[in-house]
Amino acid sequence: PIWQKMVYDIASNTYRIVANYNFKYLDGVINCFKVGNYKEGFSIIKNDSSLESKICMVFLLKYIVYSIKISLELCGNVYDCDNAMADGFNWLPPLALIGVLGGNNEVIKLCKKYLKEDYSELLKNLPNSKFDYRKYIKAGK
Repeated sequence: PIWQKMVYDIASNTYRIVANYNFKYLDGVINCFKVGNYKEGFSIIKNDSSLESKICMVFLLKYIVYSIKISLELCGNVYDCDNAMADGFNWLPPLALIGVLGGNNEVIKLCKKYLKEDYSELLKNLPNSKFDYRKYIKAGK
């Protein structure tokens, strides 16, 4: 085409054509999400060995841990972080994300695996989210 989408590349200090990245594990995830099989989609992310899926898991787990920590520190309860993320930003709330990832104990294990930290005390007795995670998960492509 005559017109191509460009992006600034900070490494080369120039503009280049946008790369078409393809993460193989994502095709399975997107297919699961499209048919409403969210837990299976997240299971693919949790169990894939690619660097990209590991980065995704680290990001999701840090989001959970940070949200819970800051909510307890500032508000004294974990529901406020769920409310802020869901109602304020229309993001998947952290307590709902814990649910779709398999619950408190599973997220504790995932934190040990991906974050190399034990967040048992923070995560072990968290309540379920009042939000339905399905509302916040969208499939692209």
